[in-house]
Amino acid sequence: MKSTETTDSGDSPTPDANGSAPTEPKSAQKQRTQETGIFDGTVDRIVDGEHVVILVENDNRVIDQFVEPRKSLPSVGEGDAVGVWLVNGALRSVWPR
Repeated sequence: MKSTETTDSGDSPTPDANGSAPTEPKSAQKQRTQETGIFDGTVDRIVDGEHVVILVENDNRVIDQFVEPRKSLPSVGEGDAVGVWLVNGALRSVWPR
């Protein structure tokens, strides 16, 4: 089982249709979780084959989402269950379940 650590702060917005990260006004940005622990996640979608959108869940509700470069993650596909390690709301590791 491959686990990949990331250094992303968790502030990555969803890429637009051109694969570049859009900027949003502060008023439109969702408050990020500050949770620490191991959580269940689901690969929601893969954008342009380059970015993976991961929904992080706690008590059967989505608490956050992260967009990570596909090359920085283990081999995953849309709909796959993953384990997610968060530290103060920052994504630290993702692994297939």
